[in-house]
Amino acid sequence: MRFLLQSILALACASSLATASAQHLYTFGDSLSDNGNFYIASGGTYPPLDTYSWGRASNGSTWSARIGYHMGHAPNAEYLREPYGGFQGDLTGWNFAHYGATIDPSLMSTNGQKLPNQVDFFQSLANDGTFWIDPNDAFTIWAGTNDYLARGANDPSKQVSILMEQVLKIDSVRGKNIMVFDLPLWGNTPIGASWWNPQALNDLITSHNSQLAAAIDSLKAQSGVDVYYVPISELFTDVRNNPAEYGFTVVMPGNGSTGHCLGDGLVLNDCPSTYAFYDAVHPTSAMHRWIGNFGRAQYFAIQAAKEYSAIATSASAPALAYQEAAISGNSANLVSSGWSTHRNGPVELVSYHETQSADANSFAMLSDGLNNENSFSLMGARADLPSGIKFGFAVSSGTPDLINNPAQAVTASSGWAVQLEKAFGQYTARLKANGIEQAYQRQRATGFGRDPVVTAAYEQMQSTVTFGFDRSVVLLGADVTAGASFGFARQDRSGVRETGLTDLVSMNSPAEHYFDEVSEFHLSFARGGDMGWADLLLGADLSAIHINGQSYSAWSALGAHDFTHYDHLAARRAAIAAFYSALLFDNGWSTQARFAYGESDIETVSSAQVKLGYSW
Repeated sequence: MRFLLQSILALACASSLATASAQHLYTFGDSLSDNGNFYIASGGTYPPLDTYSWGRASNGSTWSARIGYHMGHAPNAEYLREPYGGFQGDLTGWNFAHYGATIDPSLMSTNGQKLPNQVDFFQSLANDGTFWIDPNDAFTIWAGTNDYLARGANDPSKQVSILMEQVLKIDSVRGKNIMVFDLPLWGNTPIGASWWNPQALNDLITSHNSQLAAAIDSLKAQSGVDVYYVPISELFTDVRNNPAEYGFTVVMPGNGSTGHCLGDGLVLNDCPSTYAFYDAVHPTSAMHRWIGNFGRAQYFAIQAAKEYSAIATSASAPALAYQEAAISGNSANLVSSGWSTHRNGPVELVSYHETQSADANSFAMLSDGLNNENSFSLMGARADLPSGIKFGFAVSSGTPDLINNPAQAVTASSGWAVQLEKAFGQYTARLKANGIEQAYQRQRATGFGRDPVVTAAYEQMQSTVTFGFDRSVVLLGADVTAGASFGFARQDRSGVRETGLTDLVSMNSPAEHYFDEVSEFHLSFARGGDMGWADLLLGADLSAIHINGQSYSAWSALGAHDFTHYDHLAARRAAIAAFYSALLFDNGWSTQARFAYGESDIETVSSAQVKLGYSW
């Protein structure tokens, strides 16, 4: 069934997107992300090796190195190649972060430390072809700590404005998946314990974070930039509130001089993994591990948000019953088609098995296409009403099998079709309504240690009401029918809520409802012959479909923050060709083989079916 195929295609896309790995990671920021740039720039003098691990402001690798490894590219994430140390071959990506960097360039005099300079350097390299930006690449910006803690910034609007300028620079070189981290509530950390007013510091950071979230939402809505707010502050707060869940015992501020490894005299390897902070402001390597996991979970969540939009795009836009009938010979075909009208009985039972494959060329992250096997049962009945009106009703049920997507499943599928038609000489008027409902289950890998896999269950229903005219003639011994149909399609999808161990990395999406205007033009050929022991029927269907889709936005929530993925639907077109042959035996049994091929704006689909039916 064509609609079912598109729904399964959307799910196949979902599975690929949800677990897609970034090709490269580009990191911008300060000492919280610097994996050795400043150490190289200082000639190997700072941070000192007797206190800090190989130029990192921690007792081990920063999160930016660890996330690269988890994204599946570097054999050892600590070998991220640093541009300031001499441009070398790329393993996972490039880290431009600098110890001491600020967002606001007016707060620092050293050019290399400023965030805008880091992004400018990257932009120049991308423009001259040093980098080839892949759609799956990830970009992270985590900066602002030095502005507020070390340089006295007190106007978050300025910092946020400069951050958005950097996002636009990355976007200008085709950057996607731009992840902007917010700031931890520093008043609740060791550095905050020595602050003159920890609450005032938290209020300042809260203002920064709220303005940052609003600015990102606005930029996304107005300019379509693929940028996302990463609430890293939620992770720090959850660690503070639930330290045992992360394996920590020392996370409280202490008095500023204690509550962290250096303050407690625990240097480098002596610093146990139970500490969250290495010094008053910098996390331990153990905490960086969780930051990296959280960053990876955010990347996967971004892909999941796009996936949910892809499901809505693929499922709300199809011609539903039109494509369903053209591809599969759906329930409505039991009412009036070459498959049924050659039968004398009013009732027909059909079971069929089909194998489908698809290539969704427009979805850049879907490389394996779609393979699935479906088994369905159909039952339909026909009746002649007064005034020459023919009535037909059919129901269907079945379970599809997503061969190459074990984490995705359509647990149930049911459909119905009602049709009225009346002939006027060579013309036939037809009113048709049908729908299909499916229940989905899915699993998604998050990349987050506490919540490695989340699950979701939801339902999706499509329905159409159409009116059309056909004209049939006999040409060269074949029945030739040409016609057109016009109507409306509606899609309803229940809200999607992922469940797991924590809400930090679980996605939630609201219920969605869409209307589309659909028109179809079709041409069919059918020729039957009496073979004595059976009727042989050969046929072909050609369809051209136009969908006038509406613009919409699909949003999802991750943790406590909502973010939106915008996908504007324009007019869509599809062309489908189907060829079939059937044997209609005198004892009521029948068999059919059918092959269909379709091209649309979003996909290429092929389908093969074998049917067995009985009529009486």
